[in-house]
Amino acid sequence: MKIIHTADWHLGQLFYGYERIDEHRHIARCLIDAVASHQPDALIVAGDVFNTPNPSIAALGIYNETMMELHETAPAMKIIVTAGNHDSASRLEVSSQLWRHFNLEIVTGLIPEGRIIEIPGKGYIAAIPYIYEGNYPEDENEHHSDERIRLFHQKILDDITAINADGLPVVMTAHIAVSDKSSATLSDRYLSYHPLSSMGEGYDYLALGHIHKSVTMQPGNAIARYSGSPLSVSFDEEPTHSFTLIDIAKHGLKPEITLLELPAIRPLETFPEDCPADFDETLRLLEKNLPADHDCYLRVTVNCNDGIPGNAKIRLAEALGGKKARFCLLTPATAASGIETGFRRITREDISVKEPSDLAAEYYSARFGSEMPQEYFEIIDDITREIDSDREQ
Repeated sequence: MKIIHTADWHLGQLFYGYERIDEHRHIARCLIDAVASHQPDALIVAGDVFNTPNPSIAALGIYNETMMELHETAPAMKIIVTAGNHDSASRLEVSSQLWRHFNLEIVTGLIPEGRIIEIPGKGYIAAIPYIYEGNYPEDENEHHSDERIRLFHQKILDDITAINADGLPVVMTAHIAVSDKSSATLSDRYLSYHPLSSMGEGYDYLALGHIHKSVTMQPGNAIARYSGSPLSVSFDEEPTHSFTLIDIAKHGLKPEITLLELPAIRPLETFPEDCPADFDETLRLLEKNLPADHDCYLRVTVNCNDGIPGNAKIRLAEALGGKKARFCLLTPATAASGIETGFRRITREDISVKEPSDLAAEYYSARFGSEMPQEYFEIIDDITREIDSDREQ
């Protein structure tokens, strides 16, 4: 069985106030070209298709156009989309019956018949959407949450084993944080992590979403992998991105993995790359060394030993006048880096790039030690939408 694995598209994201529609269309075109070239048996989108539960018309348009063209490119290919914590399960569910006519399965909840998808003659896919930690089924022995999660996944894999008489490949997909925070980017630090063993045993490939960094784990002869987001959604993420092509010859044999790299049309860059100078010298270097036609998102770092002028952003805008670079962020060179623990002070830059629900999720994780329930995301996004509507009026 041959599959392509991707996740965390975050369609509709505003990046420091900039629309990313052309970048998302570029990613969609790369995916369509990859499907045309490799003709996989299945395509897995492992959650967070959209950036908010109430995506914009433009984001919905990209999603619909992409799925239609993917089906036209490979009509026999099964497309499997699972809901992530940023998605509205109910909104995805509304159109699920229609999409089945185009060989697309949308998995949004705990409906048993929606979890095991057979690819006739090729293999089986256990499709698990994002599940809030408290919603995993209780068991009579009142196990710890990691064990309840393991029992849930193991039951699905055991059900596949019972019907997999021909020893066909087995793939599981889930939107969950496994391993530990050492594999996370700063934007993933608030997630609730579980051991890889909580995913059960019996899959050949585990297609994961939720962490934006690409991470590969190898339990035995199986492979578990985060494909990572196809676009960086923060400056702290890795600059290279890819889709994952997986070829599984037989159940029990280690899959072959090929990374289908994605060229960025607008990279995220930090200036200077090393040895930050004082503010005036940084301006001079920007004007001299940054090509006018270089299109990128730009984070500027400065040595702040002598302080940063109050009109720094105005002067930066003037220095970048006539250049394609999109200024996003001014960072003192002494800013802390690395994975943080606990809740930190929210900065203006956080507000510029993150949704209110994401900021709330960080606070909730630091305060209560677990992920914020999905219904809280939807409540906060509904309030945000109402506020935006009032402003427009």
